[in-house]
Amino acid sequence: SGILALVGLLYGAKHALLVDIDEDAVAVSRENAERNNMLDRTEFLASGVEGVRGTFPVVLANIEARVLIPMADALIAKVDPGGLLVLSGILVPQADSVIEAYAALTFVDQKVRGEWVSLVFKRA
Repeated sequence: SGILALVGLLYGAKHALLVDIDEDAVAVSRENAERNNMLDRTEFLASGVEGVRGTFPVVLANIEARVLIPMADALIAKVDPGGLLVLSGILVPQADSVIEAYAALTFVDQKVRGEWVSLVFKRA
């Protein structure tokens, strides 16, 4: 757990906030950050997106489409103006529905790997 944030740190992010509604997943994320000597650059929050304060230049979410679609407005609100939102955990046949739900953002790119797709959006 926390793989997206930890990889972000490997690729140059200075800090990461790892959020999950599952407290066990948050605990595993903390263990993974500690195991990889990244604990000093991470924060952990057991909450839904509504518990997150502030906005961020890059927001990553690895959740199924059935969860991503209803939370679109809340997730979009966490992206800085000019920032990026990267969504993954989406099955290819569901991509168009997710893109439609996030139409308030500019769709930038998608990457397909097997049956999975990741979507990249930019906030104006």
